[in-house]
Amino acid sequence: MESLGPAVSAPLRRLVRLRDDPAAAWLSPTDSLRAFLWGMIPWVVAGMLWSIPASWVAMRTRPYPQRNHFFGRRRNLPPAAYALIYVSIPLGLALLPLFLWTGGKLRSRVVLSLARRRALAETWPADDWEALGQAPDGQPVSVVGWARGREHLGYLIDGQPCLGVSLGCRATVEELWSSDSPDERPHRQRYAEVMEVLHDFDLIDESGRTLPIRVAGARLIGARNVGMLGDDDAEQRLLAALNLPAGVKPLGKKTFVVRDGDPLLVIGFKTTSSQGSRPAVASGATKALLVCAIRAEHRDVRASFRS
Repeated sequence: MESLGPAVSAPLRRLVRLRDDPAAAWLSPTDSLRAFLWGMIPWVVAGMLWSIPASWVAMRTRPYPQRNHFFGRRRNLPPAAYALIYVSIPLGLALLPLFLWTGGKLRSRVVLSLARRRALAETWPADDWEALGQAPDGQPVSVVGWARGREHLGYLIDGQPCLGVSLGCRATVEELWSSDSPDERPHRQRYAEVMEVLHDFDLIDESGRTLPIRVAGARLIGARNVGMLGDDDAEQRLLAALNLPAGVKPLGKKTFVVRDGDPLLVIGFKTTSSQGSRPAVASGATKALLVCAIRAEHRDVRASFRS
């Protein structure tokens, strides 16, 4: 087989299940509880749907006139009730993996929304990047600007070079509900995952100043901005270079990419760049750097800017 190129190498290259989302480190205990409750909504809906046939069976059930010494008055179920029971129970068991998948996706959306809101509340909005250099290392900060890459992925997406990509994936895993029975058959459970690749980049403000962003350990947050990843040869080579494990399927419609000139909100911790005394923004010891898309005009950053 012809080689499709080396694996994509970048400071951020990670495949993680959304139930273990790095952004969750920003959540407070109350936020974590809220995200958990949102993830339980599909189960509440399922319980309500299952209660409808159960209530119908209970209302249609009539007791036999004779009594039984051990069990008291027996109940007479109509034929339709038996048919409903035999259909609803297997159907409910078959839909359990779907409820797990849907609940996990809903919880992930809430985690990202709450993490961004909590991080903004806990950080200093560094509008003046000159003053940022005077802040101590480890200071939580949030900055806004336009991205300009130092390196790119090496594969075009929609015909354009990109700094990074966040690709939704689905992992299919065979699991046992319990390990007590040796004869139990495994069931196939789906998990939502995200593959993230991102290079270090510079953030540019209105005045043309640049701020280095170190993306190791970061989390990309943004809505889909690619129609379908994998619909041309360059994107197919990119998917092959990601070297996704067996059983992990990329979802081309769940793709967010970062390009030169994209407006971004970056939330992280002030640090000192390796190029001297220049300030930079990076992940903290326990909390991930958040790179968030924002609604603003795209800007051409190919022109030269002062540092």
